[in-house]
Amino acid sequence: MITLNSLETEIIQWQDITNWINTQDTNWKNILKEKSMKIKSKEIKFTPSPSLDVVTNKLYVEEVADGSELNYDSQNWDVGNIALAEDGKVHVDLSVYCAGYDGIYDIGIAAVDDGDNESDMQVLNSVPLDFIAPDPVSDLELI
Repeated sequence: MITLNSLETEIIQWQDITNWINTQDTNWKNILKEKSMKIKSKEIKFTPSPSLDVVTNKLYVEEVADGSELNYDSQNWDVGNIALAEDGKVHVDLSVYCAGYDGIYDIGIAAVDDGDNESDMQVLNSVPLDFIAPDPVSDLELI
């Protein structure tokens, strides 16, 4: 029987694992994803800043349900200065950075220059993300 306490414990453990994964090298994140479950990816794309002194881009995410607004203090990751895809845009796989996220989120991207200054954030509002696989089936038997 699932109790509120056991569910809270599982959520906290999953958040701990997710936080650890998000601090690891991208290659480790990909290896862990491949070895555990199949999570469908979701990408964002954007036209990069034309400024010559841009050295990286930052991805910002804030859950809409908690009442907070997306800002420069929101959860964020340095996604690098990624090469352009064939369509001339930068593509970012959100499942790499937002592992364990499930809900409605505001997502932002900002360019960062060599002085660590950040551009105005471009924002997508109310984006549904679901990067949590369902519980597995059980009691599998050959009949």
